[in-house]
Formats: sequence, C-alpha cells, structure tokens
Amino acid sequence: MREGEPKNEEENITPTEVATQEDGLPSYLKMYEISGQDPITEHSFNRYKKDKNQDAAIEDIVRNPRNPVATEQVKGQQVEQVYTGSKDPEYLFFNKVKFAPIEEQSSIVKSALENDDINIQKMGANNIRIVPEKDRLELQNIVLKKVKKGLDNPDVEIQKISAGMIGGTPEKEISSLIKLGLNISQVEVQKEAIMAIGAAPEEEKTSLLEFALKNPNLEIQKFALSKCYYVGYERISLLSIGLNSPHPEVQKAAVDAIRSVVPEEERAELIKLGLNSSNPEVQKMAVGFMGSGMSKKDRRELLDLIKEKGLTGEFIRPPTLYAPEFKIGNNEKEIDDVSFSRNEFRKTGSGITLIGGELKDKTVIRHIHPKAFIAWQKLYEDHNIWKEAGFDYVPVEQIQSYKLNKENSVDVFTGVLDLALGQWLGKTDKIFERELLDQRDKIIQVVNLLKIRHGHMHDNNFCLRFFRDKDGKVDLNRVPRVYLIDFDQAISPAK
Repeated sequence: MREGEPKNEEENITPTEVATQEDGLPSYLKMYEISGQDPITEHSFNRYKKDKNQDAAIEDIVRNPRNPVATEQVKGQQVEQVYTGSKDPEYLFFNKVKFAPIEEQSSIVKSALENDDINIQKMGANNIRIVPEKDRLELQNIVLKKVKKGLDNPDVEIQKISAGMIGGTPEKEISSLIKLGLNISQVEVQKEAIMAIGAAPEEEKTSLLEFALKNPNLEIQKFALSKCYYVGYERISLLSIGLNSPHPEVQKAAVDAIRSVVPEEERAELIKLGLNSSNPEVQKMAVGFMGSGMSKKDRRELLDLIKEKGLTGEFIRPPTLYAPEFKIGNNEKEIDDVSFSRNEFRKTGSGITLIGGELKDKTVIRHIHPKAFIAWQKLYEDHNIWKEAGFDYVPVEQIQSYKLNKENSVDVFTGVLDLALGQWLGKTDKIFERELLDQRDKIIQVVNLLKIRHGHMHDNNFCLRFFRDKDGKVDLNRVPRVYLIDFDQAISPAK
C-alpha cells in the first residue's frame, strides 16, 4: 500500500524491474520502503491495487466538476469574516470613554466608579488610563478605597472583581495590593492579582512574580510562570525557578512558557535545565524549543546533550502536526496511543486528520482535491523516473491507500516522516546541508521535468526521514532521505 501500480506494467517496467523478491512481490517495491515504518506486504500491495479501481472516478470529477469539494470549504480555505462590532459591555464602555470629548472622559469614568454595580465599577477602573493625566489620581484613589474594601469582603466573587481592579489604583499602591490578593486563599482571586502585575512599577514586577512562585498552590505557580512576559531578561531566572521545582507539572508549565516568553537566542540554558529534568515529559518538551536564533555553539552543545539523553527521536519529530495535543477552534483534544481516534487539522488547500491508537505518529489522513491528488499520484507511482534521476527510493510523500469520499475529495492515508529540511538546518549547525540540498534540487528538477506545479516547494515542504536500526533507534550520523510533501495545491499537465 505504500506503492503505486504502474499505469501499464508491461510497457513501463523492464524484466529486471518486475523481478520478484523472496516474498513474491515486485522488486521495485523496495523503492517505496521507508526506514522505521512497516514493510510493504502482499496485503498492503493488493489493497493499493484495489484502491486504483477508483482512479477513473477521480479523473472524471476533474474533467466534469460537480459540487465544490467540501474539504476545501470546511478544512482548507480561510473564511472571511466581516466585523460588525461587539456587544461586549466592557468593549462598549471603552469606546464610550475613548471617543467622548476629552473634557467629558473623566466624568464618564467617575460615574461608573460610583455605580452600585461592582462590574460597572471595574469597567471604570480599567479605563482610567484613557482620561487626561491631571484627572487620574483622583479617580485612582476612589478605586483604591473600593479595592481595599472589596478584598476584605467575605464574598469570593466580590474579592475576585476587586482584585481585577488593582491596576486602576495609584501605581505606588499596586504592589502591596497584589500581595494582599495573593494572600487570599481563593485561586481565582490570586490569579486576578497576578494579572495586575502587568500594571505594577517595572522595578517591582520580578519580585512580585517571585512572590507568586512561592505560593504553595501549584496552580498559582503555573499561572505565574505563564505571565513571565511581564518582565525582561529576568524571565530567565523566573523560569529557572519553575524548571528547578520538585513538581513535574510546574516544570512542564515552565518549559511550555519558553516558546511564548523567551526569544530563541536566550533559550539555551533553560532548554538544558529541561533536558536534565528527571521527568521524561519535561525532557521531550524541552527538545522542541531549539531554534535557528541560537548560537552555533549552543545548538551543538544541546544536540550533544539530546543524543546523550537518548532523545534523538524527539529531536527529529515534526514540531507542529504531530504535537501531543491539538487545538481546533475552542476545542482541545488529545491524540494518544491507546484508543483509535481522529482529530482534524485545518490548513490552506486541504485538511489533515490525526489518528490515535496503534497508528499514532505513523499515519495521518490528508483530504485533498482530486486534481491535486492526481498530480501527487503521478509523481509517486513513476518509480522509473526517480531511478533514472539517481534515486534508490521514491522521494515523494507516501500514499499508503486512498478513497474517494462523498464530498468528492480524496482521503489519502500517508505515513508520518521526520522534521522538515528547513527545520533541521535551522535547529542544527547545518549538518549534511550540501547532501540534503542536492537531494532537494534533484527532486525539483524531476517535478519540473514532468511539468507538475507543486504550488509551494519551500524547504518546509521537504521532509527528512532518518535511518533507523532494527530497534527503531535513529541514526543521526547517516545522511537522511529527503521527501517532497504537501501536494494540496499541485497541478499536473492536462492529458
């Protein structure tokens, strides 16, 4: 199923090429074998040949377009949305203050602060920054009294809303109010207090986050780590506190914050801490944050440490499509290796479904337009042209099996490869660069020779596949193979 049956076997395959292996299968199938993946069997080969019975129907859809392909509409294309305004009260109040005559802004905010509804008071407090500077201190002092009174109220909801108003108090009072909020035992109140750190004086933000990280509640420690972007270079020491925590979930929160909080050139020490963690999950997460912005020295040292820790498999793992958790809209679903499950991923021109269970990290399903599939299939099945170009394998994303679905698109089961060429060159000191670029360029030459328009042949659509031994161990000392992937925009010449 990993291979394509030639369109006319008697004409296109020479006697040596149709020679059989010991298992009775054609010898050219060796060009479709991928290191570390299941070998092609008689069953998988026959299944692929059976799939080809659909080719005429697929070609007919291209010649005679019917209803628009559903996957293009639902999974692939960006949906344009016309902004019609918001009915959110806070947004409406913000606009009311912002666009009011300057001489009226302060009175609008003051009126809100004097309202009996504490939610309206909060809206007023959060918009003091808009009013003329000469009027702010008076309004901030009004908020100060309300915040102190609210934090002392036994009603948790009042405490929470009051903590959310801390940023509207005089700057010199903010730090003490944050600590007051953090000393309240309710988690939601503490989180509101942490969010107020963004409004605190710059020189006090780091100590406030350190104070939050000493909180005995692990949920609060994790939340504080996510707000380390409030500070500058001090974020390194703060995340180091999290990575040195004895609690794995706090360590994971610190590692998770690296991507969004720390520029690549500052990550090396934090990644080392993660790699040296005793928790395997933390180690695996840390591997994924290496980047081209790091110095060559840091990248070399980290790669050596990754090898030492036996994490080469994680290092070459594709960082996006096969992440342990996938977010779709507002939904989050975990793809695990226990139960068979599917999770859709939207991308331009096609859709991808991730699969759990035994197929996790081995197979995904691409949903693709028939015209694009035909171009992909043409490149995949013509093993002779790849052999003539000097390849001993077919350097095209695998087609394990395929099916024309009810929406007139093609569901293609394809194997998971390793990280992209561009990612590899960026994460390492350009190891094997010349050999890999030579492979890439030869692939491009063949694609152009066949007059196929791929649509986006950039380095992140050339994926690598490293060789594995019989135990699945990755060999980073051997030049990997390069494969062209992602044919969702491909077009082949008309017949």
